[in-house]
Amino acid sequence: MSPGRVGRPAPFSASSGTIRQENFFPRFVAQGIGYDAAMVSLDLAVLYLRQGRTDEVRRLAEEMLPIFQAQDVHREAFAALVLFQEAARHDQMTLDRAIEILTYLREARTDPERRFGWKKRGMG
Repeated sequence: MSPGRVGRPAPFSASSGTIRQENFFPRFVAQGIGYDAAMVSLDLAVLYLRQGRTDEVRRLAEEMLPIFQAQDVHREAFAALVLFQEAARHDQMTLDRAIEILTYLREARTDPERRFGWKKRGMG
């Protein structure tokens, strides 16, 4: 259990020095906080990429389907998440790209009209 969440398991649990992700996406989406789920997933992807755990990034990207169904994820954020998912699926997601998408999501949270685009070339 995590502090302040009596009766609910923590979405992440530490064991043997690693983080094990439980599938928190459906819970976040059901609570109407799909955008938060997207940001948590990108935070976790950044951690995994720093650790060189690209298989975990790919698995995380595949588990993100409920986020894409969330009503509170606006069109541009959705497009950025699709790019994340596709890049991860093809082992092309880099730490810089994950940070770029996460930064975009943070900035666009209050500005749904903000457009997403890769700042650097080489994503193809």
